[in-house]
Amino acid sequence: MTPGEQGNRPTETELIAWAIPLIANGCYVLDEKKGIRKLTVQDDEPDLDFMEGALLFKRPAHQIAALKEAKERCTAESILQCCVAYLGPVLGPHIAQQIELPEYWRLVVGVFGQERALLRSIQKVFVGERERLSSEMMEAVESGALPEATEAALVATYAQEVAELFPQLIERATTLAILPATSKPPKQVQHYLAEATKCFIYGRFISSLVMCRGALEEGIRDLLDRLVLQEEFQRFPSKPREGELSRMIRFCDTRPIAGVSWGDADQVRRQANDAAHGSPPDPAKCRSLFEDTRSVLLQIYSLIPEVASR
Repeated sequence: MTPGEQGNRPTETELIAWAIPLIANGCYVLDEKKGIRKLTVQDDEPDLDFMEGALLFKRPAHQIAALKEAKERCTAESILQCCVAYLGPVLGPHIAQQIELPEYWRLVVGVFGQERALLRSIQKVFVGERERLSSEMMEAVESGALPEATEAALVATYAQEVAELFPQLIERATTLAILPATSKPPKQVQHYLAEATKCFIYGRFISSLVMCRGALEEGIRDLLDRLVLQEEFQRFPSKPREGELSRMIRFCDTRPIAGVSWGDADQVRRQANDAAHGSPPDPAKCRSLFEDTRSVLLQIYSLIPEVASR
């Protein structure tokens, strides 16, 4: 993304999303004078000299020889040999075919661009393997990698991920409003709700929904404690294979506790259970359930002082 397209001044969100991956890729100049840092971010495309230098720097002898041969005598044959030397026998011929005219600059641009794309793909796969159960083969690959290479892969991959996420993150965050509860919730309720909110903002909707369930369970349990209904709840009959949250919601729905949308609370519970067992709702539904969770909790913590004062 290029900020300020069509001559419009970019927003701060656009600038940050644009700058993050460029900084991660080293496309900046840092000037430090008198304790003040000045960072200049640049998105200039690399020129031919830079790309050629990258293809020659610390490369195997056969790659250097193939590139020099193509520079001296740029033919379809020398282009093919160079592409195979740099990109391998499978991808190399394919890229060589895409270079329509036997011109050296086309070869450099094609090989450099393909190498960069391959590197990004490899980095993404490598980082992804660290986020899940992987294999002994990947462990061996990681153990043989230089620490600097591992860090570079992490920085480049997550910087791009954050850059792509950032505009949506800000958009979702702007939809939130202050919840003016009249009673202070316990730390556990606040913790679950804050975690659910972070997950929602960052687009982790399944995790958000599961945390919403936790927030509701803690909030309703707190409501029963404050209304001195725990003993009565313990005598309330349960259904076969019924969880405690379902039983609490059913119990509260039978009591004269007005002002709380127990049907919404039960919908969040059921959808969260489905999400935890492999059947998550779509993002739009998750957003609606997240908003329902906030609404129910606000109802609970606006209701408690009124009931408790009777």
